[in-house]
Amino acid sequence: MSTTNKFLIITIISLTVCLSLIFTGVILLVITREKNNNKSNENIEITKTQESNINESTILEKKESKQVYIYFANPAESTDFETLVKTKRETANDDLYSFAVDELIKGPNDKEKDLGYIPTFILSGESNCGDNNYTIEIHGNVINVKFCKDIYFQQNPGLEGAWAGISLAGERRAYKAIESTLIFNGINKVIVKDKYGACYAYSAGVNQECVE
Repeated sequence: MSTTNKFLIITIISLTVCLSLIFTGVILLVITREKNNNKSNENIEITKTQESNINESTILEKKESKQVYIYFANPAESTDFETLVKTKRETANDDLYSFAVDELIKGPNDKEKDLGYIPTFILSGESNCGDNNYTIEIHGNVINVKFCKDIYFQQNPGLEGAWAGISLAGERRAYKAIESTLIFNGINKVIVKDKYGACYAYSAGVNQECVE
């Protein structure tokens, strides 16, 4: 074999090796870029998840900031059936009207009791609405509340015996507390009925738009 042929063979082998190395380098570069892209995508997904968690947390905070004002009695004396006091409650519940009625039924908390606050009514007996204490229907600016148990006005502490008009005064105060509590977010008329469908406190001069 001539010297020229040997040189050509060596040159071809060298070129083949170089091309192989270049091809291998290109493949490694592509793989590296693909890994980096995957990591970048993972970081983006993590960021999106973090942003989602932040947004959900913000939404929860906004829900927890909802406020409702509940009215209870705060009699200055045993014969005072007029004085009502406004108390604040906070909730994440979207159904603010049901929450408000539940709070009326629950009555003042311990701190409020120490201040002399009392509920304006109590429920007793069996429900004629399954396990519910009441039902609520809203039509435009009117809210209809029907209690499913017997409703009684709350007597004032220290009041002994009965006096003329006490039941009317007690029922009127109970209705006024319910009305004052539920007038918000566009509601300006409150209809209250007892478990038998009778207009509560109608004879006391309130709840006059109620129709049996």
